[in-house]
Amino acid sequence: GTTGLIYTQSAYTLKKGQFNIGGKIVYNEITKQNDNKISFLAGEEAKQFYFPMTLTVGALDNFELGFVFAAQNWKINSSSMTPQNDSGSGMGDINMRMKYKLPMQVESPTSLAIGWGAKFPTADKKTMYVMGATGEADYDLFVALSQKLSSANAHVNLGYVSTGDPKSSVAGQRLFVDDKFYYNLGVDFSKSDDLTLMFELNGENWGAMGTKLDFTPGIRTRVNKDLVMDAALPISFYNDQEYGYNFKFVMGATYTF
Repeated sequence: GTTGLIYTQSAYTLKKGQFNIGGKIVYNEITKQNDNKISFLAGEEAKQFYFPMTLTVGALDNFELGFVFAAQNWKINSSSMTPQNDSGSGMGDINMRMKYKLPMQVESPTSLAIGWGAKFPTADKKTMYVMGATGEADYDLFVALSQKLSSANAHVNLGYVSTGDPKSSVAGQRLFVDDKFYYNLGVDFSKSDDLTLMFELNGENWGAMGTKLDFTPGIRTRVNKDLVMDAALPISFYNDQEYGYNFKFVMGATYTF
């Protein structure tokens, strides 16, 4: 919901009074479950679709507020997976994120921002659990560092997510879900205002829920002064979480007012 690359947050913010809206399509096939490679028989498949819509506002000088609203769809038809034959579609969780750029010297090439976010559990846990829905709120704290180079920008993120513990099927009991730590390393190269190349490493440690590491190359092109389009292909280096993938496909656009 806040400004940055595909997954990596920058330490920059929208100007006061600016706002942008955007949308993306994210698709992947599920190829692993709990680090076990899935062997599909003829006619079997497992896939996930994610359709986030973003709204970001430059609320104050050096402070922006972003929201993500999403639709989701998934389907699993595999004799070697759990569930074996099921599907779901509907609204995803709503995410809110705030980012504040700390005051620095005007000519400094280094920018530092801190942020806070929350996930509102609007997704139906019974049908959207394959997409990560827990039915509980999560809270996110992160720091973003950006460094301007001659024709590039380098970005580093460190974040912590306090996850809500969902209710068990047994009355009065809860399932304990580990908190999440994540990091992003990103760099964007641009020789002109019309084309930007992006490369990211996106890591996540979710305790007993598993870890993952993706390499995300991407491209961003400016159609006009207000409209930007981007595409990326996150490639999984490692993933032992419940629903793993080899790669994702991401495409989207953002319009700034």
